[in-house]
Amino acid sequence: QGLGGFFVHPRVGLITPYLSERWFELFRYTVEKAKQMGLQAWLYDENPFPSGAAGGHTAAEMPASYNQGSGLILHRLPSRPAAGDSRCRFLIQKPTGGCDCFELAYFRPRGARGYVDLLVPGVTEKFLEITMRGYEKSVGNEFGKAVPGIFTDEPNTRPPGRRALKWTPDLSEQFRKRRGYDVEPLLAAMFEETGDWRRVRHDYNLTVLELFIERWSKPWLDYTEKKGLLWTGHYWDHGWPAVDDGPDNMAMYPYHQLPGIDLLFNQYDEEKGDQFGDVRIVKELSSVANQFGRKRALSETYGGSGWELRFEDMKRLGDWEYVLGVNFMNQHLTYQTLAGVRKYDWPQSFGSHDPWWKHYHVQADYFARLSLALSAGEQINRILVLEPTTTAWMYAGGGDPDSRVHAVEEAFRPFLNQLEKLQVEYDLGCENILRSHGQIKPGQLIVGNRSYDLVIVPPGTENLDSPTVGLIEKYLSSGGLLLSFVDPPPRVDGAESARLRDLAARYGSRWLRAASTDDPIAIQHLVTGEFEVTAGKLYHQRRKLADRQLLFFVNSSVDTPAQARVRTAGRSVQVLDAFTGRAKPYPARAEKDKLAIQVTVPPVGSLLLVISPEGTPAPAAREAEEEHLLSPAGPMTVRRNSSNVIKIDYCDLKLGDTVEEDLPIHAALEKVYRHHGFEANPWWSPQYKTEFLDRDHFADDSGFEATFHFDIEEGLDLSKV
Repeated sequence: QGLGGFFVHPRVGLITPYLSERWFELFRYTVEKAKQMGLQAWLYDENPFPSGAAGGHTAAEMPASYNQGSGLILHRLPSRPAAGDSRCRFLIQKPTGGCDCFELAYFRPRGARGYVDLLVPGVTEKFLEITMRGYEKSVGNEFGKAVPGIFTDEPNTRPPGRRALKWTPDLSEQFRKRRGYDVEPLLAAMFEETGDWRRVRHDYNLTVLELFIERWSKPWLDYTEKKGLLWTGHYWDHGWPAVDDGPDNMAMYPYHQLPGIDLLFNQYDEEKGDQFGDVRIVKELSSVANQFGRKRALSETYGGSGWELRFEDMKRLGDWEYVLGVNFMNQHLTYQTLAGVRKYDWPQSFGSHDPWWKHYHVQADYFARLSLALSAGEQINRILVLEPTTTAWMYAGGGDPDSRVHAVEEAFRPFLNQLEKLQVEYDLGCENILRSHGQIKPGQLIVGNRSYDLVIVPPGTENLDSPTVGLIEKYLSSGGLLLSFVDPPPRVDGAESARLRDLAARYGSRWLRAASTDDPIAIQHLVTGEFEVTAGKLYHQRRKLADRQLLFFVNSSVDTPAQARVRTAGRSVQVLDAFTGRAKPYPARAEKDKLAIQVTVPPVGSLLLVISPEGTPAPAAREAEEEHLLSPAGPMTVRRNSSNVIKIDYCDLKLGDTVEEDLPIHAALEKVYRHHGFEANPWWSPQYKTEFLDRDHFADDSGFEATFHFDIEEGLDLSKV
């Protein structure tokens, strides 16, 4: 159906022992079949997720990966604990009386093992060894060919326990080496506002980020470079700016040859800013791709959208992520079978389980053509928007979530939405990337392969790190321009500082202040006049080719058409139809030294234009193209193509002599397994070796009875069912 390959994803319900000889035998067979069909067979590094545990094998082969404590929980005690009380990893006497006791927290078992601490030295290397040794032996000769790369899924630094603080055995030592002071006496500042708590929290999160990159990302990058593999996948990109799963997702992307994100569900919401509709998620990805020359940027797309997902939904969501910078779609997902828990797992399924599958090539070919077009040339943006991640660090610690972390997101999200509405072309700037890849040329801030002549300090910014401040000072002194939507941030590295206030005063003509994006000074520097939306709302992406430019417009509204006037350099325009692959002239007119184009995009529509320096503008069409609504070829025929296809979410359950009615199916499954000696439904966890299969011994009088209720429309001819 037009797809070019697949990622083999071990998932809940997997019976074949993961990483067994049989597993690799089947994978080798899969690669051979893929080669015969002209498909790419990509690896996936975990069973099922998050990456690092190897389905329990990492913990089994390296107990130090999980048994040293991976979090700290604060207990406020009225007095010192009695001798022999071993709860406290750290005990701090308070001057006002009482003690702060910091107890080590451990991951709870999940299947045979729990998650592991990716910050422990050697854990990533052990995970790599366990996961890759079998693949190297079975299909290593296909690395970089039939097996192009490997997907990592949601590796994270989340501590065990909702109120715990991330910890790792040598964190104190690493903090002291990197920050220059001892964090142990100051741990209370991670839970309460005491002392210089903003600075401590900032430095703590920076240290965790550095360890995450050094101990997870760099070993993976080194391995994949040596083996000729592309490293792709995604982190907890939708959780920003919360630090629970990682202090800065964007900082991780440069270490991937094919960086990626995930965008799930079938909900488009610019206000909530969670998945589709959250501009930041995609712009982080596309900005790093631009800055580091990554031609492809991946999105794991559509997962959890439900069995009701329609082609219109797929196009709407896919167009939106593509116009913001994605050009490699990884459809989530195809189930080999819907047996067991998978029927209720994370629908939909791209395959024969869906009635539209035989037509999916229409969508697949459309996005393949878009992927080709939006991988061509370069997206070159002259504006850099500094992401206020380090501001959120100052409020992110252990204990209950701080609303001020979320406030950073609430200020930043609508700001980016407004930039998109104004058709501003920009990249995001990650301070950790600036730390190692930022340079200055006269009037320009350089980040990797990109140069910027306007730097923006966005709403919500209260802190910048000292390397960023140093770059800004050199940038301003060399003639660069900075536009700030806040007063000079009062903190540097989390500590109070007048450095930015002094810079704003010293370079007043180049440090500009705007109250909002409607401020005339903001309009002057952000809006070029090339794009003017006259109706509805449009997103656009511009790519520069050797002697042409490509413009992609998307209207994400489901009911409102969008229009825009475009004035840009060029002589003629062609429209590329991504559904058919055909090109034809698009109306335009010459205006002095520019080309004027009237853009009209229908609801859930897109428009792909190529502007050439040659030729003459095509005249406006005399008549609008007619739209034809196709009538059904005949009455709809519905037939069952396999058994057990209706998803019923509730049942009555009989266990022994007890009957319970209207139980959610997941709750019923939990009760069944617990009744038969399991802690929970094991198949929602990875099976370590054959631990679940080994328990497949039950008494003859065991079992259960489940009754499912459903309504049948009155008058239905049951003879056809």
